[in-house]
Amino acid sequence: MFDSETYTTSRDRLGTPIYAETQEPDRYEFGPFYDEEGNETIGSKIGGYLSLLLMIGFIFYLWAR
Repeated sequence: MFDSETYTTSRDRLGTPIYAETQEPDRYEFGPFYDEEGNETIGSKIGGYLSLLLMIGFIFYLWAR
């Protein structure tokens, strides 16, 4: 990936601008998070229940219209 911040700060130099590559993760993980012991974290559980509650509420809203 091209680092535009480094390029914009160095583009007016007498030599050539500095090009730097940034390291991005290969892919982003979606799903529950686990702690060091392999247990699902409390925040991950709360997020799962909250998303389930929002989906049920949205379906109920569409049904009740």
